[in-house]
Amino acid sequence: MEFTGAFLDLVGSPANLGKTTIGIQTAIEVSFAQDGAPITGWEVKRRFKLCEKIFQILRGDVHWGIDRIIDHLPRYLRCELDGDAWEPDSRQCWIASDG
Repeated sequence: MEFTGAFLDLVGSPANLGKTTIGIQTAIEVSFAQDGAPITGWEVKRRFKLCEKIFQILRGDVHWGIDRIIDHLPRYLRCELDGDAWEPDSRQCWIASDG
């Protein structure tokens, strides 16, 4: 199977595509749970676009690995939804779920 497109090029492989999709879905689900907001198709698309933008920054500009992005995605999505500024964590060393 061949994958094409800018976003898919950032993801890198079919295995990473599945992992990324689940990570984005989880971040969106967490954000709805935090808000207690009604889930509408429009709002899911809006939150997906925010996740896609965050992913592109972290993967394309900062060159983070998929696991690190997925670990930080819910927090950065929350910042976007709240209108708060965020910056990628600048630590060189990272361990999954270490905050």
